[in-house]
Amino acid sequence: MTHSNNDKKVQSTLEISKATQVAWQKAHDLAKELDVANARIKTLEDRLDRECARDRYNGWTNYATWRVMLECFDGDIEQYEEYTAETCEDIMRDYIADQSSGLASDYANSFLSDVNWNEIATKMEMDIKEERELSK
Repeated sequence: MTHSNNDKKVQSTLEISKATQVAWQKAHDLAKELDVANARIKTLEDRLDRECARDRYNGWTNYATWRVMLECFDGDIEQYEEYTAETCEDIMRDYIADQSSGLASDYANSFLSDVNWNEIATKMEMDIKEERELSK
């Protein structure tokens, strides 16, 4: 009977050993898959970074935002107490309504739809804060 118990123990140990090997192999395979997935994620992140950088214009979100900031808000516009995205957009839409009509107005308003108004408002608020600090 001792011989049979020893055989069972050996058999049990072998089964545990095989199960352990299978588990380690699965873990190894999963680690490989994870490495491949991480490499793919890195590739996609790099691609996204390149595409985002390409869409930027002179440090601004895009050409429309840069152009509106440069031409309309860079020191030539009346001072408001507070600049919000909505305020900035309203200023430009009112200006276009006063200056043009028809197709020209349609084109100008279409151009404004690409503007990042939050970015302009943030810059204007920073400029106002800086101006107030300098005038103290």
